[in-house]
Amino acid sequence: MGAPFPSAGPVSALSEHKTKKTNLLTKHDRLIIAGRILAGVGGGYLCASLLAIASARLLPLARLDATIISTLMGLICWPIMVMVCFAARTAVRAWGMVLCVAICLASAAILGGWRP
Repeated sequence: MGAPFPSAGPVSALSEHKTKKTNLLTKHDRLIIAGRILAGVGGGYLCASLLAIASARLLPLARLDATIISTLMGLICWPIMVMVCFAARTAVRAWGMVLCVAICLASAAILGGWRP
């Protein structure tokens, strides 16, 4: 009964060609990651703030209750926006989603009576 794999001899074909493997990211990859981080953190903060403003103006509750609930909603929104930015296929699409959400929330806040 023969061996399950053919004998490659003392030196296999893969070890003959030693290639230098580097795990470094290229400059382009670093810029893409930095863009996603900036979109997630900065854009997420913007969306969380606008959500807190819009919901505080639009919730039919007492002023204190609306403020507390909208602040908690903003704190939930921020990590969700960061995850959305890293789940997007490209950094441009991540920025597009952040801007669309921010424009919608700003419109709702302005229509609710917020004056920047």
